[in-house]
Amino acid sequence: MFPWVAADANGHVVVVWLGETNIGTLTVPANSNSRTMLEPTCTGANAGTNNCWAKWKVYAAETVNGNILNPTFTQHTVSDHIIHFGTVSTGGLGGGADRNLADYFQVALDPNHRSNITFADDHVHSPQCTGQGTSCTDNGPTSFRVGVPYFTRQLTTNPNIFFPTKNPSSCFKTVAQSCSSGGGGDDAEGDGDEQGTDGHRGHFTFKTHGSCQPVGEMDFEESDTGKHMKGTRLDAVTVSGNQAIITGAGTLADGTAVNYTAVVLGNAPVIGANNFAISWITATGSVFQTSGPLTDGYILVRTQ
Repeated sequence: MFPWVAADANGHVVVVWLGETNIGTLTVPANSNSRTMLEPTCTGANAGTNNCWAKWKVYAAETVNGNILNPTFTQHTVSDHIIHFGTVSTGGLGGGADRNLADYFQVALDPNHRSNITFADDHVHSPQCTGQGTSCTDNGPTSFRVGVPYFTRQLTTNPNIFFPTKNPSSCFKTVAQSCSSGGGGDDAEGDGDEQGTDGHRGHFTFKTHGSCQPVGEMDFEESDTGKHMKGTRLDAVTVSGNQAIITGAGTLADGTAVNYTAVVLGNAPVIGANNFAISWITATGSVFQTSGPLTDGYILVRTQ
């Protein structure tokens, strides 16, 4: 319930939400407002309590490659205890809505890229409960409660957050890479246009980390011919000086699978001195290839 999202850096995304954790006979409901499902009358040893009600905690999921097709998320339980029992109202002020919990809930990322999460917690009965003619215990089903804002912060920054080394606007065009091992290996990235030997202008974006294979991105398109290849797998990166040879697999606009090879030459201060070349072949032997100097953008090749 109530998912919030925050993002920064290049592909760094954190999503938080409230999750119901009751492991009793209650099934996970589709409607968080249902008192019948989430606040049944407790019996037996739990009679007169809310121990059999739905139990809620705060969860978060973080990724450092959130702008690829299938990002990898790591999930965490944020709250160290149950923060709320029963329903979570989503009905505003209408009908039988009671505005039960969920206020104050959000996530933000601080300058050190750590998650800062705010949530309402009413698992403890309010001191104002005294003398109001109702049960005044933490697990009392009719105890008067007030949502108290809690603040929690991620203890350490994710070490795999990636920062672009060139044009910051490339964050919105290229794909962040991350390595669980902490980095290293060959690295090349680019975003720009080339004037091809086939007479057509092509646009490309790519980013690789050799130690992160098979994670990577390659995208090439000629808008006037409709030729478009999007990489789905990066197989190898070989760097020699300021040249990188990149091989992998991808699909064309019509879904045809291809194997591609790109040869990129970068780092020259004059845009036209950098070069992008790509070729691909289908399973039936159909071949496409083009090569040309950059007319704008950049190509960066480095050995870490």
